[in-house]
Amino acid sequence: QPVLRLPPEHLQAALSAFGARGTGGDQDALAAVLPHLHHKDAAVRRAALAAVRRLAPPGSELVVVEALALRLFDADTAVQVEVAETLCSVAKQRNERIARLLCKRLGSNDTAVRRSMVKALGCIAPVGDARVRKLVRKSLSDGEATVRAE
Repeated sequence: QPVLRLPPEHLQAALSAFGARGTGGDQDALAAVLPHLHHKDAAVRRAALAAVRRLAPPGSELVVVEALALRLFDADTAVQVEVAETLCSVAKQRNERIARLLCKRLGSNDTAVRRSMVKALGCIAPVGDARVRKLVRKSLSDGEATVRAE
């Protein structure tokens, strides 16, 4: 199958269009977007994440959540924030594996990353998970007020 090579800004625009015009549960559109989560350009990855958030239904199958989880450790902090927000929209609640990965990112030096991870934990973590509770309590003493507010 031939691969269409577009400049990053064109690909970003196409992904944004997918996200804006697509409907939740459109598996063909979702399949077209997922490979771009690994694009070398961070703006393309962010556009792909926004499209996934719109296209993937809540409680999405494992392949979508796993693809997103890989990006939690992206070199671009804005991508990490987008991943947390997208996981909050599509991952099933009580997903212990994703909760553990989010917990690892609570130690980030970036305020926006810490804030988004705390918020995503509230969406995804199993209710009553002692480890998560301990880490969230620790975030209440974060030096940044916006992290404590989450």
